[in-house]
Amino acid sequence: MPGTSTPLTAEQMTAALDLWGIRWKPYRPDWATHNRNSAGASGPKNGVLCHNFGSEGRDVDQLAYLWDGDLARGMPGPLCQWAIDDAGVVWLIGWGRALHGGQGDPTSYGLMLNDLLPLDRDVVPATFGSVDMNTHAYGYEALYGVKPTQAQYDTMVRLPAAICHAHGWTARSVMGHRESTNVRSDPVGVPMWRLRRDVAAALAAGPTPATPSPPPAPAPKPVTPEEETMRLITAPGRPWAILSASGTMTIVPPGTPAATYTALGLPTTPGQVTVAVYDALRASSEAQKADAAGVKAAIDRLGTQVGQLATALDKPRAV
Repeated sequence: MPGTSTPLTAEQMTAALDLWGIRWKPYRPDWATHNRNSAGASGPKNGVLCHNFGSEGRDVDQLAYLWDGDLARGMPGPLCQWAIDDAGVVWLIGWGRALHGGQGDPTSYGLMLNDLLPLDRDVVPATFGSVDMNTHAYGYEALYGVKPTQAQYDTMVRLPAAICHAHGWTARSVMGHRESTNVRSDPVGVPMWRLRRDVAAALAAGPTPATPSPPPAPAPKPVTPEEETMRLITAPGRPWAILSASGTMTIVPPGTPAATYTALGLPTTPGQVTVAVYDALRASSEAQKADAAGVKAAIDRLGTQVGQLATALDKPRAV
């Protein structure tokens, strides 16, 4: 068989999923040591065995069952290495030996072992089986009853592709449970020859990692009243202008006729920053949170920056 049969470590497996852009989640934090290694070997590995859960129950219940197992039937968990939910997300159930494959037909197993499973037909096993498939195959459970969702099917293809790629196997090492033993029918609704062809196409295209999400933008720094006022009176296109002369300055709305200044009590000559101008700033919807001290500090700071002085404002007043 081409490639290697040495089982992947948990770290190698998750790296393979990441390389192929497969979304995964640990079902529980200790998934990497959740196994049945005490009951038998977990390798050499020769392929991937595909299952489906067989009912349309809730994912949360099915995941718990796959983790815990079915003790009443003498089947302690884990019952697979991976579960695939309707959204195509892979849940990590265990790593090492899992009770998913039971006994496999020797002829079917030989095809998996030698990377010879067909791409044009499903395999029909002749016997219940005598090969321990829990030793020789990884297994995933797709959480559907009759037909997988498209997202689920996509992962049913890409997950074995990732594992085959990591081992150096081809798609012809991917087998359905019903091809391994004559007493199973899963995965239902999925022709295995077609799935193998899709795995082969994925392997030919190569890994396509998911685009990493950009890091979250840092929280904006709180804007002080001084900074907000500075922005208001200096930003391009804002309705404020700076007139300067003789070392002082006045902040006024640009383009306003002198008569309007007079009617509003605003200065028409440079050299003053009046309470009325400050009130006009306060009336701006974007400056409502600016306090008197902050606005005064902003104007003083602006005057310092341009080498000028600004008349002090003590407090706002109603117009």
